[in-house]
Order: sequence, then C-alpha cells, then structure tokens
Amino acid sequence: MDAATPSRAKTRAAALDGHPWDVALEAWARSYRAAFAAHPRAIPMLMTSPVRAPRVIEQYERVAGLLMDAGFAPESVMPIITGLDNLVLGSALDMSAPEVMWVVDGEAEAPRLAEAQAATGPARADRAFDLTLAGFLAHCRGLLPPRA
Repeated sequence: MDAATPSRAKTRAAALDGHPWDVALEAWARSYRAAFAAHPRAIPMLMTSPVRAPRVIEQYERVAGLLMDAGFAPESVMPIITGLDNLVLGSALDMSAPEVMWVVDGEAEAPRLAEAQAATGPARADRAFDLTLAGFLAHCRGLLPPRA
C-alpha cells in the first residue's frame, strides 16, 4: 500500500515540520488524502484493522506531539486525530465517486438540488474537502485554551 512506502511517508511527515499546528495539520491532511485517493480500496482495510506499521505509528506520534505542543489537552488529541482521519479517508473515497452523485431525472422532483448541483461545477469532491477541512480546523482552534 502506498501509505507505507518510505518516500511517500517521508513527504507526509515533512508536512508536519516547521509550521504552526494548523498549517502543518492541513498540509498533512492534504498529503494523506492524495495518497489514499490513489488507493481507495485500501481505506476499508485501514478503517477496520488496528494500525501497527511502525512508520505509520511514528507519523501519528508526530501529530499527537504537534497537537500537545500547541496546547491541546491530551483528552482532545485522539478525537482530533480520529476526526481528521474520518474527514481525510471519507474524502479520499469521495474522490473515486462519480462527479455527479445525485441524478435528478423525470422520476424525482428536485429542482433545488438540480440547481445547486449545476452551480457547483467541477471538482465537487475537492470543494467539499476544502470546506470541511476549514470547518474542522476552525473548530479545533476553538478547543485551545486562551493564551495567557
């Protein structure tokens, strides 16, 4: 699986270096999504099996450290990591879906859905990921205690 190859793993890990936590987490999420978008069939296996690969554990250790160093309470770290995984892996699956997911034809009366779908244009999955990631990071910022 691509996620375990050293060069890709190093690229994703490098996204965590030298940036504020939110910039690093966003870069890591985008890199992680791209890697799994190339292998969507690996996602169900990843989601249903414990992670044991040392390189993957090392990346998650770095993410946990990044969050704790930024001031997140330890009890917030795993929900953040799990939430980010859900967002990234779900979006990677969405990238393998058809561009038009809702077929509005003569059998369904859905003029607003059809209008919204037509107005979205190409890259529906990318736009949805950008929106969701921005909201996720904004929520995480709100979890940080105020700075003294």
